[in-house]
Amino acid sequence: MTEAQALTFMAQVKQEFPEQIHATVNLTKGGRNGTCHTVRLTLKAEQRIISVYQPDEWESIKQAWSYFLGIEIKEERPVHYLVDGIPMKIECVKGFWYGKYNKSGKTIRKYFGRVDPRPVLTIYMKEEEVTA
Repeated sequence: MTEAQALTFMAQVKQEFPEQIHATVNLTKGGRNGTCHTVRLTLKAEQRIISVYQPDEWESIKQAWSYFLGIEIKEERPVHYLVDGIPMKIECVKGFWYGKYNKSGKTIRKYFGRVDPRPVLTIYMKEEEVTA
């Protein structure tokens, strides 16, 4: 990451966990092409250290350290959409959009083409999620 990205990332970490994590920027350039700055994160309670090369690694680090940080990670459930009255999980494979659902123990796929169908479909919510 660049020096500006490293400083911004370090500020974000200090803002989210000021007491639990100590963050420092390594300004000596490293990485494959010699232009990469790293941020060193130290978990104060357990003395665990990790070097971060990209800011987008932060979410996975928080998940890995969630026990020590005392935070609860909410698992994201896949979003299902109603297609012809059937709840389906929509996914893109090599530029083509498919819907998947299970019927009688078999996975059924429906082809949607190259255009993303999600904007015109309604999101399916289970009854227990609606009442909770």
